[in-house]
Amino acid sequence: MTLSDAPSAAVLVARAGAHRCALPTHDVVEVMRRQPVRAIAPLAAFIEGLAVIRGQAVPVVSLPRLFDPAATETTARFISVRIGHRLVALAVSEILGMRRLPARQLSVLPPLLGAIEQTAVSGLEVLDHQLLVVLDCARLISDGDWAELATGQDP
Repeated sequence: MTLSDAPSAAVLVARAGAHRCALPTHDVVEVMRRQPVRAIAPLAAFIEGLAVIRGQAVPVVSLPRLFDPAATETTARFISVRIGHRLVALAVSEILGMRRLPARQLSVLPPLLGAIEQTAVSGLEVLDHQLLVVLDCARLISDGDWAELATGQDP
């Protein structure tokens, strides 16, 4: 069943720089404070390096830098997501909470990948196609949609 087939879907809402992102909770393993990151040979601006999470070396992807490679904002939280049998940490500015969105509302929200430069999307596809699939399910939430969610109004 896809998200649009379900009557509603649970999402984790996070801020990544100037963007609000809704990630389906079925991909989320845990949310945590930012962990120390060890830089690795530069692959792409949005790859921060590796963090040790639950004893595993996990790649860290900066969502603010995925939107804007020149972003300098320090991220405060990690969202670990399951990618097949492994984890990837998504570095975000802040966690805004969990919401249950009606499928019809979720289906009209723009995809997160639509706001990312094509070169970054191509870089993701080369580096980690499975991560690209997970991010393809994420959606952007506009100021207006966020205001409706915050007040509990049904659009």
